[in-house]
Amino acid sequence: MISRLRVVISPVLIAILCFSAACTPPPAATSCHAIVDQVWPASSRAWAHKIVKRESNGRASAQNKRSSAAGCFQLLRIHAPRFTKLGFSWSQRYNASANTLVALDLYREVGSSPWRL
Repeated sequence: MISRLRVVISPVLIAILCFSAACTPPPAATSCHAIVDQVWPASSRAWAHKIVKRESNGRASAQNKRSSAAGCFQLLRIHAPRFTKLGFSWSQRYNASANTLVALDLYREVGSSPWRL
């Protein structure tokens, strides 16, 4: 009789193997403002809340009728590769966690310029 090998992976090993942001599951928050509170740096959190209010009125399901802008931060189709970079797909643009984490990555790279009026 062949015995089955049981593999147990510890959280520490997972943390080591999944050091990149792509391995990190999105936080559990479901609202735009809640996820901003969880992941956005305190130094610019108030700004991020204002952008979410202006862009989507806090609705993760928001879609611009005249462009591809979607989700909490109204990210554009041009940002699809950034979703992929972080382990998401463009189809997750209405997921508050995914949209906010991608917006945060964009903000860290280029600052507030994508959301200027």
